Amino acid sequence: MIEEDLETLLKVAGEKPYQAPDYSIKRRRLTKRLRDIFAIYFGKNSNLIIKLLTSKKGFTPSDQLLKYSSKAFEDALNAIIATCDSVAKLDEYKKKELKRDILKAAIEIKTNQLNSK
Repeated sequence: MIEEDLETLLKVAGEKPYQAPDYSIKRRRLTKRLRDIFAIYFGKNSNLIIKLLTSKKGFTPSDQLLKYSSKAFEDALNAIIATCDSVAKLDEYKKKELKRDILKAAIEIKTNQLNSK
């Protein structure tokens, strides 16, 4: 069931890149959501994960999840999961849960379906 859910979420989240005048606002919101997700999953290790995912240009996963579509989107998502797994060895179930939460956050931000989280 989780596998089907992930496939559907991946299809929706990676369908098309986000292109609108409020892109910077969306990027900041997604960055905050990803930081919150990492804090829930990894506690104090979340800072290390964020540091590993940050380049000279800032926290790049937010840009990648908003700008990329299709295969590039999936590759960016898998890179985020791999980084998290390298810091906190995740079992397959935790990887799928994390992936699902990241996809939901990306969909919420892209489609203006913001929760109060």
